[in-house]
Amino acid sequence: MLPANYRMRASGDFATAIGRGKCRKTQTVAVYVLYLPHSTQADLSKVGFVVSKKVGNSVIRHRVSRQLRHIMRSLIPFERPAHVVVRAQPRAASASFHRIAADVTAACAYLGLSVETQTPHNSEPSIAPAVEPTTAVEPL
Repeated sequence: MLPANYRMRASGDFATAIGRGKCRKTQTVAVYVLYLPHSTQADLSKVGFVVSKKVGNSVIRHRVSRQLRHIMRSLIPFERPAHVVVRAQPRAASASFHRIAADVTAACAYLGLSVETQTPHNSEPSIAPAVEPTTAVEPL
């Protein structure tokens, strides 16, 4: 869960970040970043999410929202205070968690958010060790 002090709730904050911030769109998400001018405690970074009905029904929208919250939780705090809005595209409904995480991370890096090079926690798929192919054995 995203910590409460990082959640964006005011509609004015959403409108300002989307209207005046920089944007990067990918196939699954659009990320908007508005950097705040002063770095005081009052200017704490906030993250908001927009998942419209175009993404899918209620179950799908909530699944995508949970995935986005989990991804952003692993990316905060940012070096510079900013308001960040992550808007899900309709393709996010059928995309895997790994694809969404890669898109969010790439968009944040493009927009200059201090994102570490590693992917979010537990998002790396497990890779089976390489096994040499065996020759077929004929039955007796």
